[in-house]
Amino acid sequence: MTRIVASIQDRLVLIWQDLQTSFNNLQANETLFWLVIGLLALIAVVLLFLIVRSSARKQGGKPGIAKKTLDNDTLFVPVNSDKDTAELFLPLAGKLQAEATQRDTVSPELLQKIRDRKPESLEDVLMAIKKLNGPYCDDLRRIIGEEKMLQLYSRTLGQADYQPYTLAAAWRECPDPTVLPIFVELLASREKEVQMAAVRLLTALNEPQCLTHLASALLQPHRYVPARVAEVLVALGESAAWLLCYLLPEISSDNKPLVLSVLGQMQPGYPVEQVIVCLRDTDVQVRRSAAAALGDANALTAMPELCRAAADENWAVRAAVAKALGQIGEPAALAFLQKLAQDEVWMVAINAREALRGLESRYNMEDAVEGGQKNGDGQSAHLA
Repeated sequence: MTRIVASIQDRLVLIWQDLQTSFNNLQANETLFWLVIGLLALIAVVLLFLIVRSSARKQGGKPGIAKKTLDNDTLFVPVNSDKDTAELFLPLAGKLQAEATQRDTVSPELLQKIRDRKPESLEDVLMAIKKLNGPYCDDLRRIIGEEKMLQLYSRTLGQADYQPYTLAAAWRECPDPTVLPIFVELLASREKEVQMAAVRLLTALNEPQCLTHLASALLQPHRYVPARVAEVLVALGESAAWLLCYLLPEISSDNKPLVLSVLGQMQPGYPVEQVIVCLRDTDVQVRRSAAAALGDANALTAMPELCRAAADENWAVRAAVAKALGQIGEPAALAFLQKLAQDEVWMVAINAREALRGLESRYNMEDAVEGGQKNGDGQSAHLA
């Protein structure tokens, strides 16, 4: 036993001597000394963190919810009941649906949660409305309006997590005409993502009440991107075309070409009388745009005025007329197109010759079919 104690003492003395030697070496090398001190300090911090974390786990014992006090101190609240589990895992939409089975109006607690999570909570409210009906559903619609959730959500458009179709669905559940100007105003944003989101929103709404605001926006190209406004108007279709035609006489010559170009993108069927009148406008761009719009609209009633405009003093107007006559494709335009085909301006002549080729091809085919049905001889008459 005495030998064992003596052996241990000898080893401790040797270890102590080694430590003293190492410490002296560290003092001689100042950089190495502070490096070792820093490493020891880091090890101490890690050990302290592990001890604190282990202690917290032992105290909790169960899953829980982290809540903040008024002093912003985080408290760990254990989950001890089904109610606590719902609080932790059930989304807001599910809580609204569950509450609807017990009462007819939204409780103050859930109303506060809706307010706290605006505007994201609009999606939860819509999800609940889709699953519910009755007075509770009506109360949710009331909350959408009173909490101005449509306005708040519209400010987030263009961001990845906020979709225009959610806003369109909310409008259908809670239509509010006062927010339509706000939706249209999004087209004036400097951010392209917001502009495109606004186009998708207004197109999805397909709401005629937007038309006056969109028409006003179209006449302010310094604020709104005309192409974006035009996309929405074209999507709205016939109702937009009728409104633009009605407003055309009141629109200044500076803005008429833009309006006429929008009409040219729309499906035929709108009244073209006011567009025909524009063929006599004093502004060259208005006359050219009117001819192009009438051709795109396949406006047969515009043939007399288009034929008259074939003699316009401006070559750009004559070129547009030649193309429009070809688009309408009536044989009555043949003589005028033959004259335009000899025009000294190459653009006019090219458009007229292209129109003539289209006319001849079209009516040759029709004559061949008709001739084959009548006498079967396969002969065809030519326009030229």
